[in-house]
Amino acid sequence: MTVDRPEINWAELKNLKIELGGGQYPKGEGLINIDMLDIPGVDLVMNFDVDKFPFSDNSVSYIYSSHTFEHIRSLFPLLNEMLRISMSGARWKIITPHPFRASTMTPGHIQVLSKEFWIQRSMNQYNHFPEGCEIEIESFEEPIDVGVRETLERANINPDFALLHMVNISADLIANLRVHKK
Repeated sequence: MTVDRPEINWAELKNLKIELGGGQYPKGEGLINIDMLDIPGVDLVMNFDVDKFPFSDNSVSYIYSSHTFEHIRSLFPLLNEMLRISMSGARWKIITPHPFRASTMTPGHIQVLSKEFWIQRSMNQYNHFPEGCEIEIESFEEPIDVGVRETLERANINPDFALLHMVNISADLIANLRVHKK
């Protein structure tokens, strides 16, 4: 099934806010929903592993993605494309399964993204990014469900200790990032 979409000249648009992998039920209000699936609710269909964004350089101010990056085979080309279209100062919010979650490597998941992954990218440790582009880590979030938090409190276990040394404490790792360009 192919969904009819209006013709849009994406390259002319500026100050865009996009969601990668929102599927049929995008989570970001007012964001352009980009997905690999040609289904209702998707504004733009593209294959994140091979396609380039149809946006002009420095045209995106915000990128949101929830539970998509773990499905991408070619992360570095995607990250480079995200850097290309991001303005200096653009914010990214990337949510992935927590690396210490037992279900992180379920079928279909081919990447595990940890804090260390983003720290290495922020230092451009392997020089994968275009010259003059940097990713700053603003914060990490590791939400703990109420039931898990109560169990930790009853066992007198510090939540920060549990996040570092135990599994199944948080379902998600949320990376809040900012792009800088020289």
